[in-house]
Amino acid sequence: MVFKVEFQEAYPFVPTSAGFCSIAILGYDKIYVQRGPQHLVDAVRHAINSCWAEGIQKDENLKDSTGVHKFKLSGFPWWNFKGDRFETSRLTLGLLAAVQRSGFRMVSDVDISHRKLGFLKVWILRAYANDTTPLPDLCLALQGWSGVTAVTSGMPHEAREPLVAAIRSGLETAWVVDEVKESPDGVDLSLETLPWICFGSDGVQARQAVLGALVSLEKRVGYRLATSVRVADSRGLKPKLVFQKMPQEADRAEYVGLSFNQMDRVRLFGPPHQGLDQFLVSAISGAIAAGWPRGCSRQQECGEAEEWVLKGFPFDAFFKSRVDTRLLLSNILQVMWQQNFEIAGVVEGKLPVIYWRRSENASKDIRGPVNPVVSVMFNAPNKIRITSTDQRSLSPAIAAVREALQSPQVWKDVLKEDSLYGRSIEFKLDNWPFFRRPVGSNAVLSTSILLNVINAMASVGLTFKASLNLARHRSCMGSLFFQ
Repeated sequence: MVFKVEFQEAYPFVPTSAGFCSIAILGYDKIYVQRGPQHLVDAVRHAINSCWAEGIQKDENLKDSTGVHKFKLSGFPWWNFKGDRFETSRLTLGLLAAVQRSGFRMVSDVDISHRKLGFLKVWILRAYANDTTPLPDLCLALQGWSGVTAVTSGMPHEAREPLVAAIRSGLETAWVVDEVKESPDGVDLSLETLPWICFGSDGVQARQAVLGALVSLEKRVGYRLATSVRVADSRGLKPKLVFQKMPQEADRAEYVGLSFNQMDRVRLFGPPHQGLDQFLVSAISGAIAAGWPRGCSRQQECGEAEEWVLKGFPFDAFFKSRVDTRLLLSNILQVMWQQNFEIAGVVEGKLPVIYWRRSENASKDIRGPVNPVVSVMFNAPNKIRITSTDQRSLSPAIAAVREALQSPQVWKDVLKEDSLYGRSIEFKLDNWPFFRRPVGSNAVLSTSILLNVINAMASVGLTFKASLNLARHRSCMGSLFFQ
């Protein structure tokens, strides 16, 4: 279904009670600011004019859905042709800096549209008063099959040289850099052969090269990965990795990577030639045993990674098995957070690679039992499923979400019914919100549901910590994880 539904924002230009609002990037050329105050709209406008040479074509309140501001850009920033990759990265840096200057911080970007019908990524923002975090000014993007593009914001050429040296040094801990091309707009690094489409042990090594770059940037020049965002209308294009220059006294950290591969494999890997913490390997084994009912076929080495081959193809699952896949991921996330790791960034291909960071000061302070992880899964055409690593914790969340899907929280009721579905509670919605072409009021409907669900979770003390898509199918969208 691709027709437009009549829907408006119930609370125009006012953040939710927990301080959430959003910026949606959609189609090839549009930006919607929803529930954002006027000063955020003004800051986004300034960022576009400063960072996108072709400028703004339309700048207006959305006509068919009051309470949302629309920017239509000239050109096609979200189509992300090779020729404008530098400018798209600069625009990304500018928008994130505008968000921060406006007193907000991006929590995560969420995939909330059926991929067959169009591109819609929603940046979830939350108000942060007196935020002193440095503004992002470095963006890395994995390009094509073998490229890395680096773009800096407002940085003289001589200041860029140590950054490029750190990136190259980090990549070369695991892979050979063939060529470095510098231009006034940015730097292109070309790697030998085709690392971004490798499989098996070569795929592990390619991901270690990225991990090596993260470690090198932090240790050598003090740049820390702040977030990752995908701003291109192509499933094959990787997200952009955004970095901040941290103060000299900031703590250093250790990094690991966690990848999901093919239809049945989980891999844990560290920086090249550094080995893995066997206590962490054991903890991941326990999380897989607790989260995946079909069990593990075998555990083995794959290059320098530890690999678990699971029974039953969890990453190609359908129907109720998809709920089990989310519980598998929830258990793994719970273990990583219990070990004091935090998600630094996510590189999405067909399946995600999660890069984790743990402060050296926190490394020896392993937490005891932690709160359960609650996941919210969006599924086309009209379903929301909620589950938890401890089912006893679900009652407050279910009640809050049920209320959030009805007026006056939304402009009009969207909840049709709710029932048990496997190991989850399933909400069915009216109007097929996740199976409509994501434009105009259709995008507003999806985003309003998303913001209300996140706010409902905050109202019962659950913190939004990650958004991940752990399925290869177009009908399965992002899942939210709370703790």
